Amino acid sequence: MYKSILLYITLVGLSACTTLKTDFVDTPTPSSSIYTAPIINKVKAVNGDIQSPYNHVCRSQVLRQTLWLKKSNAVSSSAMLSNGVIVSAGHNYYSPWYNIVKALYIECGVGTSPNQLPLFAVENTITDLQILANKNYSWDFSNDVSFVRICGSNGFSSSSSFRLATKKEMKLIKKGTEIYSAGYPADGPWKGGQQLTHFTTTISKIKNNIALYTDMTTYKGMSGSAIWIKLDNEFVIVGVHVTNGGAYVFTSNFLDEYSNWMKKLNDSGCS
Repeated sequence: MYKSILLYITLVGLSACTTLKTDFVDTPTPSSSIYTAPIINKVKAVNGDIQSPYNHVCRSQVLRQTLWLKKSNAVSSSAMLSNGVIVSAGHNYYSPWYNIVKALYIECGVGTSPNQLPLFAVENTITDLQILANKNYSWDFSNDVSFVRICGSNGFSSSSSFRLATKKEMKLIKKGTEIYSAGYPADGPWKGGQQLTHFTTTISKIKNNIALYTDMTTYKGMSGSAIWIKLDNEFVIVGVHVTNGGAYVFTSNFLDEYSNWMKKLNDSGCS
């Protein structure tokens, strides 16, 4: 009942949003250097010329209002798919404490060199968004995933470096699987989510839909970063980073839920 009331309040708040670009942080201005590959179990900056799949890693900024009417801008991470959808964590959009989202600003393919223009950037009122949150999500990490389609954004029709895993491919995800991720930390060595970072690690165990990589230390702002594996030169997303040392991994039921959601969106178009 509590969850239903808060979700209702959230959706009501989404219907009356305004865009406040001035509240968002500045364009990323990292220092330029030669690209280096990720290092096992350590978050490192991605510098130099942008390259796949980092050109489709996105920094999301959500301007939201708490129950006490205080506004705050939160930096989080996401990834763009070819079908015009952003994949991220559920808690970037829903929480018992910030249940009215005022605006969303997304930049993809930035944060590796000074004055770099994003591959795609969009600033929207929430009324332009179509959001899928896992139907079992109740503000815990075990089902902490969401997808967002931004209507009226032609840039989202571009081909992405990423694709989602199939049910068959998800069976490959187990203890010892090598995984990769990239996102925009808002604390630690990188303040404000201005620097794109990446890491690689191996899964130590999977419990309650959470893949744990306990040797890793990550930072706030990386929530929603895509977790992917490499299959035949493809970057295949298998989940999203949701907490320090842990990622939600897709279940068969959720992949069905996502497919049904996309079918309904394609049938109805953007409203």
